[in-house]
Amino acid sequence: MKREMNVPSKTQKIIDDIKNYIDARGADYAEWYVGICADPYGNDFITRKMRSLYWMYVETGSPQIARDVTTHFVSSLGTDGNVGGSPTDNVSTIVYVYKKVAPLPSPGVRWSDIFSPNS
Repeated sequence: MKREMNVPSKTQKIIDDIKNYIDARGADYAEWYVGICADPYGNDFITRKMRSLYWMYVETGSPQIARDVTTHFVSSLGTDGNVGGSPTDNVSTIVYVYKKVAPLPSPGVRWSDIFSPNS
């Protein structure tokens, strides 16, 4: 007798992996950005992630899976991000995720001026 296994789809597995990553690092989904790109090193993702302690990207292998994953996070879980990208984009297969950080202070402004314990 053959036993059926309940194996999640590739899309669901990627969603679960990203969700677990976010949940392990403080799951206020509004503090996270989820987007898609063709090359994370040719995208401004690299600039943003360098300012965030928490970031990751996943190669989905499919533009449609990438769009489905980002749409799920933005529409269902409330992250910030690009909802699914362009339907004519046939090269963006990477989903990238990072925890948004406070903007860096202007030159001449000290962190202690912003985060004063007496504020």
